Amino acid sequence: MIRDSGKMAAAAHTAMGKIIQFRASATEEPMAPSVQERGRHFLKFALPAIPVAVFTSVFLLCYSVEAADATAAGRVIDPAAPLLGALGVTFFISVLCVAIYEIYRKVTD
Repeated sequence: MIRDSGKMAAAAHTAMGKIIQFRASATEEPMAPSVQERGRHFLKFALPAIPVAVFTSVFLLCYSVEAADATAAGRVIDPAAPLLGALGVTFFISVLCVAIYEIYRKVTD
């Protein structure tokens, strides 16, 4: 068992940087975040998922259409066109998501 925790904490503070402090009391209730902070937190983590889902679904849809057309014509499947199409749509959706987040920040601040 460690007896001199003060020296250990000082040594850890200087060696590793700042030590994370525990809460002062377990009986104190933390303050609930405001509606604006909850909305900002939701948008910060939900909006980045939209372009990922859009890219995946558009690429798979375009690739399956290209594959069906290529196999019917008896040629090799070229994934460049579905990839470029999915990247274009994803870029447009990403710009819209950033605009939505910035507009929300301006409206709530």
